[in-house]
Amino acid sequence: GQFEEQKTHEMSTSYDPPAQMTSQAPSDGIDRLLNKMEKEMTSGREGGIPSDSIDGMMAQISKMSTDIVAGRKEILANADKAEKSEEKPVVEKKKESQKQRRNRLREQKKQKQRDNRNEHGWVKDGEPRREVIKHNQQFFTYYKGLGLFKDEKEWDQFYSTLKEPLDICFRVNSIDRHAKQTLQTIQNKIDQIVADSEVPNDKAPEPVKWYPNQMAYCFNDVGRMEMRKSPVFKDFHQFLVQETENGRIFRQEKVSMIPVTLLKIEQQHCVLDMCAAPGSKTIQILEYLHAGKNMMNQGFVMANDTDMKRAYMLTHQARRLNSPSLIIVNNDARFLPNLRIDKNQKNLKFDRILCDVPCSGDGTFRKNLGLWKSFHSHMGHGNHALQLDILERGFKLLKKGGRIVYSTCTFNPIEDEAVVAAAVARHRKQIKILDVSSEVSEHLKYRPGLTSWKVYHKGKGSREENGPRWFTKFED
Repeated sequence: GQFEEQKTHEMSTSYDPPAQMTSQAPSDGIDRLLNKMEKEMTSGREGGIPSDSIDGMMAQISKMSTDIVAGRKEILANADKAEKSEEKPVVEKKKESQKQRRNRLREQKKQKQRDNRNEHGWVKDGEPRREVIKHNQQFFTYYKGLGLFKDEKEWDQFYSTLKEPLDICFRVNSIDRHAKQTLQTIQNKIDQIVADSEVPNDKAPEPVKWYPNQMAYCFNDVGRMEMRKSPVFKDFHQFLVQETENGRIFRQEKVSMIPVTLLKIEQQHCVLDMCAAPGSKTIQILEYLHAGKNMMNQGFVMANDTDMKRAYMLTHQARRLNSPSLIIVNNDARFLPNLRIDKNQKNLKFDRILCDVPCSGDGTFRKNLGLWKSFHSHMGHGNHALQLDILERGFKLLKKGGRIVYSTCTFNPIEDEAVVAAAVARHRKQIKILDVSSEVSEHLKYRPGLTSWKVYHKGKGSREENGPRWFTKFED
């Protein structure tokens, strides 16, 4: 009877490992199952089951546990070995052309510059700045050779001025309903600066005398770095940032304000800004359109820029003015399409056109320090044809009796007088150059445009006849 009972118990306790104990089962599940079986065997011994039978089963369980642990290690080792030995697919890289590499590096540089500026376009505080060597031999040779200066003293003054930081200038939004309050606040803050014994009186901001109604101000010998870091100007700097964000003040250089003042805009005018971004001149045009008593004028401004990103920047700037009289388009200025208000009318013509074309930008040395390194003497030669095409397209879009202003930010006559002369020569019967000296304030310093200029060719090779040369005649 005892034998039968033991045999029956052995048969009833014989154990077939379930699927959980295969090598694919999670290891923590196997461990729990083995622990459970061990506890059951222990409780069976306490319940009167023969100890030799239980000890045999415990030995089997222990062996099974050891085998599983060893198998687990083997599986992990094999998996790790397979992963290391697995060959990665070979990706064939297309060879980058020299032009693609140049464009990629240029875009990376621009992105780095954008990342290093805050929302107002100013360089972030605390950023490392490399020292810029403010000398460019090609610029020096080219402009001194042009003979634009009266004497050596004037040249030295001109070249040294280019190395100084650009003064901070700003305009008050003339159509803002709080414009008078803003002007009064500015005057109060100027008085505080003047009262400070640490600041020379000539450094305080002053009204730009030639700008209409004295709605523009400019600091004297105070650059962006000094404005941000000087405790004396800290309050004024915060005021500028806040009011710029509110659309009551716009940052704009003095020379950038000149072209729009010469357009002589009236409320009913249709105005085209052919190369509008980043938008300071466009906003200035809108202020002139809304300058009358009736803010809901009949005129409008169409602002165009060929670069989509710059056009978006223009949109962001113009939003602060909140004007319904603005249209922003994205086209190559050379090929601006004809427009019609309805199908029965003729093509739309504009009363006023601002043609502020892309240029070599050597007039911006004081703020674009990278030009000291990148400028070369033939930049103007490469821009001349593009500028001429844009100006000629402007002629075709101009209404009879209208006015077009051509402007650049370069000193180069190849990009200035030469473009105007070539365009007028092609349209001599339709276009004439206006003398606007009577329209300019006596406080604005200027010179008449050139009627003749030299053309520079740097030459190639070491032979004297292939070296740098100046040409004074087209035939040469």
